[in-house]
Amino acid sequence: MSEPVVGILMLKTAFPRPPGDIGNPDTWPFPVRYAVVEPATVARVVNPDPPMDLLEEPFVAAGERLVAAGCAALTTSCGFLSVFQASLAARLGVPVVTSSLMQVPMVQAGLAPGRRVGVISIDAGALTPRHLAAAGVPEDVPLVGTETGAELTRVIAGDLDTLDTAAAEADVLAAGDVLRALARGRCGGPRMHQHGALRAGARGASRPRRTTSSAWSAGSTAASPREASAAADAGVTPLAPRGCGGG
Repeated sequence: MSEPVVGILMLKTAFPRPPGDIGNPDTWPFPVRYAVVEPATVARVVNPDPPMDLLEEPFVAAGERLVAAGCAALTTSCGFLSVFQASLAARLGVPVVTSSLMQVPMVQAGLAPGRRVGVISIDAGALTPRHLAAAGVPEDVPLVGTETGAELTRVIAGDLDTLDTAAAEADVLAAGDVLRALARGRCGGPRMHQHGALRAGARGASRPRRTTSSAWSAGSTAASPREASAAADAGVTPLAPRGCGGG
C-alpha cells in the first residue's frame, strides 16, 4: 500500500522557503503535493479583512485538484487562512487543517494549570478575533508579532525573494523575549491592546484595536529551544508555526 500523501494549498509567493518551512518538500518525512492558489497573495491573505468572495472558490478548486490527485488530507501555507476552515472542511471531503492556530487548543489542554500557550505572528495588526475564533483560539491568548524586527516580517509582507535566515531567527527570538515579559506582567502602557495582550510592533499601535497575532507561518512546530525555555520560565508555551503568518 502506498504511503498517504498530504496536500498543501500554497499562497502565490516569491519569498524563500528554507528547510523547515511548510513550502519546502524537504521539511517533511512523508510525501506531500503542492497546489498554488494564484489569487492568494500575501497582501490579500495577511489582512484583517480578506476578500473571502475572491479567494474561497480558488482555494476549493485547488483543494479538489489535490484530492483528485490522491491526497488524503489538506493543509495550507498560512495561518491567516483559519477564516476558510469551516467552508473548506465542508466542501473538500477530506480532513482539512487550514491554520497552525488550530494547534493552540490541543497544546493548551496538555499544559499544567496556570500555564498558557503563547503565539508569535508576522503581523499582529492583521490577525483579528475572527481569525482566532475560526481556529478555536480564545481572544485573550498571549500574542506578539515580529513587526519590529529587521527581517522576517519585512521579507514576507513585501514578498521579497531573499531572506537572511539568521536575522529572521533573531526576530522570532526577540518576539519570544517580549512574550516572556508579557507573561510575567512586565509589559504595559500604550502598546497594550484593549484585551491586555501585547501587540509587539503592531501596525497602528497608537490606537486601541481588537487585534492580536498569528504565528511565524503555517504548518507548525514548537518554538526554538532558547525561546521555549525562556517562555516556559514565565508560564507560557510558545508556538511558532512554519509558513507565512500564521497562523
